[in-house]
Amino acid sequence: VAPPDARRVPLPSSLSDRDRRVPRDRAAGAGVPSRPPSRLSRGGRGGHAPLAPAQARGVGSRGETGAPAVSGSIRSIRLRAGARTFDVDAVLLDKDGTLIDLDAYWAPAARRWIEEAAGGDAHLARALRRRLGFDAERGIVVRSGPFATMTLAELADLTSRLLEELGIGGPEARARAGAARRDAADASMQAPIVPIGDVAGSLGALHRAGLAVAVVTSDDRRAAERALEAIGTAGLVDLLVCGDDGAPAKPDPGLVTHVAERFGTVPRRVLLVGDTELDRRMAEGAGGFVAVAPPMGSPPAADAVVSSIEDLRIVGPTGRSRGGGPRRRDPGHGGGPLGGLRS
Repeated sequence: VAPPDARRVPLPSSLSDRDRRVPRDRAAGAGVPSRPPSRLSRGGRGGHAPLAPAQARGVGSRGETGAPAVSGSIRSIRLRAGARTFDVDAVLLDKDGTLIDLDAYWAPAARRWIEEAAGGDAHLARALRRRLGFDAERGIVVRSGPFATMTLAELADLTSRLLEELGIGGPEARARAGAARRDAADASMQAPIVPIGDVAGSLGALHRAGLAVAVVTSDDRRAAERALEAIGTAGLVDLLVCGDDGAPAKPDPGLVTHVAERFGTVPRRVLLVGDTELDRRMAEGAGGFVAVAPPMGSPPAADAVVSSIEDLRIVGPTGRSRGGGPRRRDPGHGGGPLGGLRS
């Protein structure tokens, strides 16, 4: 989750006491069924025309078309989460903290970021950890802090300003922030990817039902694609929107509108699933918000709370036909036909 600019997120003055305990057998890729990698549709503006959901499936990272189309009926899906039922055309999923464990993935990058920016100064390191939201002793990323909420570009800008406040000259502060961003990006490409629950199985069920699936993240595209491929879900996601794509930034509700337009629907037909208050704020105008509860602490206010996306259940089609249109074959399952398509 990420705000449009750094000023919209208050800098934390104390660290959260939330913790994520990750079983060792859930380390990167453990127990995750392998699936063929798939190039994901890019979520930025970049001159792309709006895509109907059936067209979005199989679109490559630069907008080129993928698998051949066949004709078929298009319909919406009734989805149950906890005690609530939602009639939706698409589901919009946060990545870190919703699909994969945030601390396992981001703690190594946050540690590298602080080390590079502080330049060996223990006082600077302590101040940056507090202001950027990282508990180094426990390896925990603060859920409401900048490390958990900002894009890498926003983090670099904030880090530069904080260093200047702490007595580092402007040119040196900017150089350190840039180096910290590069080091953290490299660290994130090596970090363990730990799925929260059976992500591949759950997305596979949504995919087979014909529900349009988007993933939105503050992460850069290179790392986000690597994470989805590591947990076997790249072929199960129709649209990936990243922090460096140029799309509206979290928690701007315009991001939900952006995704809805790409899928040829409206925000009230989109269900957003996330784990933080900023995700909830982004869901304003959406068809609903489902919160994934953290292992410790309280989830944000939501229409429904689940322990993982495994708790999202397909009830069936809504019977709300949205017209005919191109139907694509599943690029991640050997070209088998999809069921329950939508326009």
